[in-house]
Amino acid sequence: MEKEIQQFYSKLFRCNRGPPVIASPIGMESPPPFLSEEVRAAFRSFPNGKAVGDDKITADFFKSFHDNVIFLLTDRFTKKGTKKIWRRPICLLPVLYKAFTKCGLNRIRITLEEAQPVEQAGFRRSFSTIDQIHYIQRLLEVGREYQQPLTLVFIDFHKAFDSVEPQAIWESLKSQDVQPAYIALLQQQKDTKRVFI
Repeated sequence: MEKEIQQFYSKLFRCNRGPPVIASPIGMESPPPFLSEEVRAAFRSFPNGKAVGDDKITADFFKSFHDNVIFLLTDRFTKKGTKKIWRRPICLLPVLYKAFTKCGLNRIRITLEEAQPVEQAGFRRSFSTIDQIHYIQRLLEVGREYQQPLTLVFIDFHKAFDSVEPQAIWESLKSQDVQPAYIALLQQQKDTKRVFI
């Protein structure tokens, strides 16, 4: 049984794809412009006193901005122009980047939540894995009561999620009916963001 499980997951996580294909925003309906309330809410959602990025600017700094500055940032997050010039922040300071991506995530969150099965309790708002734990306990009790053998398999997906291929993410978002414009936006952000460790 161990061998079958190993073969199944080895095949599941094996990369058989070529280089990722990035959707072109040309001819695609643009997402609506971000609102200043969305940008302010994104900044407010960041915890105080957290470590700073390589720019040394804290989220607290952005939280204290006057409405005029928030308006200017909102304008930058939603660049004007033709569809050939895609919407993206012109400045990739870590906190600004986080705020921009949080605004985008908040737009697609409802679509993603509705697409998730009820069984998916981990990593979701208002859900807990406690229900799954109780379910497993109940299975064990019933198995003992009826003297039925029961095999449980627990898989650590930590490494699998560290190596999820971007193309699989784009396909998953598409299958969950996320608007193509938001998928293209995420693809461009992934390709232009640099991470320092």
